[in-house]
Amino acid sequence: MTATDGLDRAARLRERADTERPDAWVPEHPGDELVGELVRYERGTTSYGDQVIAIVQPTDAAARSLWLLTAILRDEFAKHRPAPGEWVLVRYLGKREPKGDGPAYQAYTVVVDREPVQPDWAAIGAEAEAEIEAQVGARGAAA
Repeated sequence: MTATDGLDRAARLRERADTERPDAWVPEHPGDELVGELVRYERGTTSYGDQVIAIVQPTDAAARSLWLLTAILRDEFAKHRPAPGEWVLVRYLGKREPKGDGPAYQAYTVVVDREPVQPDWAAIGAEAEAEIEAQVGARGAAA
């Protein structure tokens, strides 16, 4: 590491230390949304331990801190894995009753603005052909 690299890192750290965390986004009603660019992730401490915080910058408002406190919200982020620089929509769906036993929970959905995943149709076709051949071969051996 050069002296210049060290100075650059120090400047970035000072900037982060001087930047206050944005106010938390706390939805009040089902349908409330937070939409904007995911700026960065941070860690914050609660009485339940360290938590991940997503900093989101809407186009029409000040940046907001989205604390990933609920298992549903953490699961949505883990499933989609939004990266800083991507646009996200977080919609609060309200309090839900589970289909089975268990307590009610706060439900969310997360959508990330990226190209849809295109299946590898060649690989899927090859797998399907192999399955069909195996089934046909198994029938022939049973006869």
